[in-house]
Amino acid sequence: MVLVGAGRKDDVRLIWEMVQALGLQDVVRVMPNVAEELKATLYASADVFCSLVDNYQETFGLTVMKAMVAGLPVVASDFSGYRDLVSHGQTGFLIPTCASNVQEPWDAVAGLLDPSVLRFFRAQKVAVDMSAMIHALHTLICQMDVRRKFSQQAKRRAQAFHWAKVIGAYGELWKELVSMARRDVGKDYVRDYRPLITPSVSKLFSHYPTRVLADDSVLVMGPMGSAFLAQEYRPVSDAEMKMLVKEKCLWAMTRHVSRREVSVKELTLWVSKIFGMDRHVVMLHLDWLMKHGILEHKKC
Repeated sequence: MVLVGAGRKDDVRLIWEMVQALGLQDVVRVMPNVAEELKATLYASADVFCSLVDNYQETFGLTVMKAMVAGLPVVASDFSGYRDLVSHGQTGFLIPTCASNVQEPWDAVAGLLDPSVLRFFRAQKVAVDMSAMIHALHTLICQMDVRRKFSQQAKRRAQAFHWAKVIGAYGELWKELVSMARRDVGKDYVRDYRPLITPSVSKLFSHYPTRVLADDSVLVMGPMGSAFLAQEYRPVSDAEMKMLVKEKCLWAMTRHVSRREVSVKELTLWVSKIFGMDRHVVMLHLDWLMKHGILEHKKC
């Protein structure tokens, strides 16, 4: 696996620590901040392109589009604009995402945090379905005929996003908006919202993930749950998250779910009683466990 992208020294160091912690240093190559002319070579040398974005800032995905132009089947998260690019089962696979049903405390302090810091913490509340990811990657790695079919269809799909077509579509959109504005001249609209510098994720961006957890969502063990309890899987966390989650609580929650399926509400009430945490703090722990594939919601 080759991991390529822009990043600061601290970001790159964390990625390399994760690789080493998983014992993958012999089969993973980290290439940060590569020269522009090298990108085409990297795309051309790849077999599959994987982008599991969880950031609410991402609304389209140029890297995904470039991969499709290069004829690569794509494994991408079903999140925001990525689902507009990848045709599931035709040009690649969209991996379901699940967002936390509690966005606090970050919504409450949104106007106080640096935007990049806020994006980081909000991304911690989005989990990618690791079971589905494993299945998708296994399919593309092991079945050359599927890769070849997806490659051809990805190239054709990418044609719809050439600049000439995109600019033309924008022109038609502006004409439509001008027409709408002229029709609405003189109309008085009652604004029932309060303008915010940083809007609430749950109010404006709930459509970005595949689904949002609910209190009655049932939790089960994820693909990494048993390894976590056996201390064979120790995810490397950012320093910011290490300050917010307690190891004993993470282990206790996982152990509790391993004994029987429980709803989000049942688990949060149990943890609140045992550890004396409020709901927001409990959800930070649950979000962490789901993000690392230790727990997951039960499929219908």
